[in-house]
Amino acid sequence: MCIIFSFIINLIRLILNFVMRKKSSINSQWNKQDHEYNVEKFYNLQNNSEPVYLNFGYYIDGKNNNGKNDNMTDLIYDNVNIDNNSIVLDVGCGFGLSCISNSHKYNCKIIGVDCVNQHITESMKITNNQISELLSGKSKLNSGLVYGSATKLLNYFPINSFSHIISIEGGNHYNTRYKFLEDSYILLKQNGKLSMTEILKTSTAPSILGYIMAKAWRCPIDNIITTEELVNQLIEIGFKNITIKDISNNVFEEYYLNNFTDKVNHKKRYGIVHYFKIIVDYSLFKFYRFGYCKYVVIIATK
Repeated sequence: MCIIFSFIINLIRLILNFVMRKKSSINSQWNKQDHEYNVEKFYNLQNNSEPVYLNFGYYIDGKNNNGKNDNMTDLIYDNVNIDNNSIVLDVGCGFGLSCISNSHKYNCKIIGVDCVNQHITESMKITNNQISELLSGKSKLNSGLVYGSATKLLNYFPINSFSHIISIEGGNHYNTRYKFLEDSYILLKQNGKLSMTEILKTSTAPSILGYIMAKAWRCPIDNIITTEELVNQLIEIGFKNITIKDISNNVFEEYYLNNFTDKVNHKKRYGIVHYFKIIVDYSLFKFYRFGYCKYVVIIATK
């Protein structure tokens, strides 16, 4: 079954690359050999004409889950004690919607970084001077976005700049996640918090699963690791007080029952790209059901 999924995913991906090649990386700052170029191309193919949340969402029993994406960011922010003295770096921030809303909700400063130019609107882009003002607390802005790479963070920010670093579902795309973790440790202030959500494979997953996930999500194969391997990486880098919480049931199960069914029923409305997304979503859900992957929240302290 894994081989069939792999064949289908790669076939559809090749078709989409051919059909939409002319619009794949408009105004990109990345070279074609850069990993970020491929990630940007992947998201540009999705052709979101309006800013949207890009995380799976966190579904809470007995609650109206129209705000499922806000539930996810709330889960991350509420568990790391963000307050009005916090300076937050949100890596892989997408369109930056949570940067804007949470900077007001928590009365803190938030800078978002994303490698997809389509996600970073001109009105939200900030200059180097504005970054310095935000980090020093002198800026009247509460938030701003940087068009950049998760593994080139030291090019944009000075060391010991942030009280918190957030990454929601971004780690698999980074080149590599380990480099992002190293840079995060350097950028965090002492006792600063790293808070992430990640899709990780389980120890029972077949080896071909890593290849399938890497191809489907444009991610380095080195990023397809288990929880134990991620914890070992965090410890090796110097993080402490590491906690892991498995929330797969509140993510995969409910996402499939809600969003996936809607995509299948309205595939004509969503367009050709969503045939690919339907295959990827269904494959991920089946991998979860087979016990091959899980969705976790990771919190670690510098």
